[in-house]
Amino acid sequence: AVPKRPVLCGEACYEGHMQTHFQYLQRYMFWRFILSGAAGHTYGAAGVWHASVEGDPGIDPVYDWATWREGMHYPGSTQLGIGKQLLEKYPWQRFETHPDWADEAAFAAGIPGELRFIYQPRRAIYDWTGVNVKGLPAGESYAAFYFDPASGRRFELGVVVAPQGDYQAPPVPSPQDWVLVLQRADD
Repeated sequence: AVPKRPVLCGEACYEGHMQTHFQYLQRYMFWRFILSGAAGHTYGAAGVWHASVEGDPGIDPVYDWATWREGMHYPGSTQLGIGKQLLEKYPWQRFETHPDWADEAAFAAGIPGELRFIYQPRRAIYDWTGVNVKGLPAGESYAAFYFDPASGRRFELGVVVAPQGDYQAPPVPSPQDWVLVLQRADD
């Protein structure tokens, strides 16, 4: 057997680099990497990576006009911290990737029979459709909630049961990206 090796995203696109890659893309990459099996993820921001200060962009040619003091306050850094705080409440190190647990546009991982995390990237502006969860153990109860990866708010969905194994999650609270968390309910 080939030993497994941890994969770490060591350099994603920096938030604000060349005035692009802002917070939504940072959340998308974080959740996509983590729920696709990465053992970790790094974050970077314009201004910080090239140690820019007022009057000296720190690099030539000038890609970014943000200083390191501005870059360190970009919203993506806070939002990835919010995601990390949620993951730390669970044994995320035991997660297995399961793209078969959700629609192909979503990313899913968790602990079979115990816990599922499903990241649903934002869709079209008026598409509030919840993700279709596949392959839940038929008849078992799961406590469910939507997690807002931008603010950390939780929207409780109560206990759900999928008699046939599939569960159509209700509409998301707003048309943005969301994390659906399903944890087996205590009997």
